[in-house]
Amino acid sequence: MDFAVQWWRGGVPARTPVAVTYAGGPPGSQITTWTYDRRRFGDEVRVEFSCPEQMRRFGTRWRDFARAIHACGRDDGEFWFENVRIHFGDGVFPQERQDVLAFARRPGARVGLIPNTYLLWPRSGLPAPLAWEEKSDTLYFRGASTGAPQFDDNARVVFCRAARSIPGADCRISKLRQIDREFARRLAAEGLVARPDPIGRLNRHRFLADVDGNTSSWDRYLLIGLFGGVPVRFEPSWEECWHDALVDGETCVVANRDTLPAVVARLRSSDRDARRIADNARHVARTVLDPAALRLRLRETLAAAGNAGR
Repeated sequence: MDFAVQWWRGGVPARTPVAVTYAGGPPGSQITTWTYDRRRFGDEVRVEFSCPEQMRRFGTRWRDFARAIHACGRDDGEFWFENVRIHFGDGVFPQERQDVLAFARRPGARVGLIPNTYLLWPRSGLPAPLAWEEKSDTLYFRGASTGAPQFDDNARVVFCRAARSIPGADCRISKLRQIDREFARRLAAEGLVARPDPIGRLNRHRFLADVDGNTSSWDRYLLIGLFGGVPVRFEPSWEECWHDALVDGETCVVANRDTLPAVVARLRSSDRDARRIADNARHVARTVLDPAALRLRLRETLAAAGNAGR
């Protein structure tokens, strides 16, 4: 079955040709198989899903990924790979088979990592970062209620509760996702619900939280860096392919439920250190997380996984 993923490049409509086949597997499978080889199939991206239901479930994600592969082919005319298995869920655990690539993994998992699709394209329309002096000396967070389905175990709930003891902190849940009525009732009863804010609201605060949901928070660190804030990573438990750039006290700060108030207080008391970390985070966002750099990483990983022995 042939598709054309349509999108815009430089203000001009563009198309990515995609050939889809089905392996006849269960709809709950999260494994997909990808091939790109111009010598055999021209400019076509080839993907095998387990069944049509799986293709529909990952609709936006697989289309963005096909676009990225097509862009890799434009970047490097010698780029090719075949039969690379990619886990298209949010992340994998240590028990996952090793012959797959994934967007995120728990420590101990031995799968290879590739950039998540939220990071592979330039961000347009973002406001320019405010000067440090124009930002509020506050800790800020908005995010969905994804993650652990149990209220007391949900990392974002734990974070918002811990932040209540910090003067001026504004940290609440803004989208109710994957929870039951009791979870929603407790959020409201504790005053932890807020309306969603536009992305640009991040620009107004110096200290910006990065808290895992189902897995990593995808592009949160990128946005924090681009806006010139200090990334406050709260009890991180997932790894992405670029996380070797994250160093506590250099490109971010790491806190848990017990240390969060003291970490923020230390940042507030040392403006020089806070600004240094914010500057370093901006550098990571503009270099390590530059879409061209990430597509190069993707290209190298796919080629290494999918052209051995040919």
